[in-house]
Amino acid sequence: MAQDISRIIVYGETTSSVHGAELREKIQEIALKWKIDGQIRNVKGWPQVEIICCRDDKEKFRNFFNELLGLKAQKDALYNVTDVLERDSLFDDFNGFNVVRSDDLSEMVWGLQAAGKVFSFSEKTRNMSLFKSLELCINSVSVQLDQMEAAGKYSSFHLFAIEHFLEQPPASFEGADAFLLKLWDLYTVGKGLNALIENKARADEKVFISQIKSLRELLGETGAQLKVLNGQIK
Repeated sequence: MAQDISRIIVYGETTSSVHGAELREKIQEIALKWKIDGQIRNVKGWPQVEIICCRDDKEKFRNFFNELLGLKAQKDALYNVTDVLERDSLFDDFNGFNVVRSDDLSEMVWGLQAAGKVFSFSEKTRNMSLFKSLELCINSVSVQLDQMEAAGKYSSFHLFAIEHFLEQPPASFEGADAFLLKLWDLYTVGKGLNALIENKARADEKVFISQIKSLRELLGETGAQLKVLNGQIK
């Protein structure tokens, strides 16, 4: 017989507001207190925690859900709780309330976050590290471009640090929007040049020369902005 199942999604403002905050364990305590059967897991890659639980006993479930809402205020958390009612035979016969663990690496990272040790970096240290990696990358691309133009030998640019910065930029900083747009332009032109370099024939030499000119200009503009930003976080 299918149980009456509820799927509850806890939405965080950021992954760190719900992952690595001992949220799963605290919710497990509340569930066991009200004798709610089910499971809880972190949703990898998203600021979400998913609870699948039995709600056959309406009063117990209401008490559990109300305490879950109260937990938000108690922990001064940045998440919202949404209850989605489902009836699903795939989750028959829950027994107890279990924390579903993810892979070892994710659990280790979340554990470090819970201890307040995100790889021993403070937010300022992380920002400095990101900016330094970006600076080294831009300098490397500039040097490589000089060598290419001097010797006429072309090799692909390494743009991983730029890509990482764009995917996970530092916390808000002055001039962030303009800088990220300029950095995105630099990354796009760099990727386009890599595609042309990989195509050794380079059918349209004018396009290739134009892209190199654009890259050179963007390197100068981005490098100048980066110096200003580096001064802000020191």
